Amino acid sequence: MYRTEATRPAFLERSVGGHFKGHDPTVPVVTLESKWIEGARTMYIGKAATSTLKARIRLLLDYGAGRRVGHQGGRYLWQLAGSERFLVAWRVDSQATALENEMLIAFATRWGGYPFANIAGPRG
Repeated sequence: MYRTEATRPAFLERSVGGHFKGHDPTVPVVTLESKWIEGARTMYIGKAATSTLKARIRLLLDYGAGRRVGHQGGRYLWQLAGSERFLVAWRVDSQATALENEMLIAFATRWGGYPFANIAGPRG
C-alpha cells in the first residue's frame, strides 16, 4: 500500500477497520506514532501466496471499509486519515514469500525499519 503524500498523516483515535470476532483493531496513537517513518510513502508490503491476488486485495480493502474479514494484515493502515486515497500496486512472482522478504529487507535497509503497517519483518 502506498501513500502519495510524504508528509506526516493525522492518526485516528479509532480504526475504521472491521471488527473480526469482536476484536477492535484500534491501537493507541502513540503506537502508530512510534511506527511512522518520516518521508517513506510505502505503508505496507504484503503477499498473496495462498489466495489469488484479487481475493487478497479484496480482503485488505474490505477490512479497511469496516467489514468483518478473517485477515488483519496491514491493520495500522486503517487508523490513518486519508486511507481512502492509498494506492495499491502489485507484482506477479512465483516466489511470493521470497519477494516479500526481499522487499521488506530492502525497505528496512533504506529507511531503518519496516513499513508502517508491517508489524512483523521477513518470514520463512
